[in-house]
Amino acid sequence: MDCDTFPLSCKLEEIADAIGQSDANTFWLTLLATLVGALAAAVVSIVLYRHELKTRNRGEIDVAVAELIREIQRYSREYERFIKQIRSWEMTETNRLSVLLSTPTPAAPREFPEQPAREGIDTAVEMLVVLTAGDDRRVAERCREVLYELNFLQDFEQQRVEYSSIRRVLVAWRARKRDADATIANLDIVDARRHLLESGSTDSLPDSPEPYRRASEVAAS
Repeated sequence: MDCDTFPLSCKLEEIADAIGQSDANTFWLTLLATLVGALAAAVVSIVLYRHELKTRNRGEIDVAVAELIREIQRYSREYERFIKQIRSWEMTETNRLSVLLSTPTPAAPREFPEQPAREGIDTAVEMLVVLTAGDDRRVAERCREVLYELNFLQDFEQQRVEYSSIRRVLVAWRARKRDADATIANLDIVDARRHLLESGSTDSLPDSPEPYRRASEVAAS
């Protein structure tokens, strides 16, 4: 168009072209901003989902460990009661046999105490193995091994001490005071103590891991 001959029409055409060009730039900028926003939202959603999944899994493991600790406590308490019942039964049976020699109608023998079931510990530690993965799985599997071996320790009083040690080790682990490697090292100490006790060795036992300490002792250290 000849802008000299038709100046008004030429100006209108220039304005229309400018508006058209501006709309195109705005469209592409808007589209780009929308895509960037959607990508950012997707990344945030994935991060939040993974964090939620990790937090949920950690909570499930904490619950499983708490259940295992309860089962260890229950079994240790019931086994202590069982040992006391055995000692009482032995004394009663000895007295009954003594009376048998001098009395034609001695008291009837007492029923032998029933040993407490250990399935609760086994089930709880197996569930812990199922729920864990990676480093947590290594801790769970080592814990299962140590608990199983501890079942064969004949010294009841010492067995109770080692069960208490395992509980403290598990608490320190889930309280994030010890990582997987440190926790496994603590479980190894419990197993080493058990091995020395079973072998009848005269070597000194290594210190029990994660001992309870008074506040004054912690401050002094």
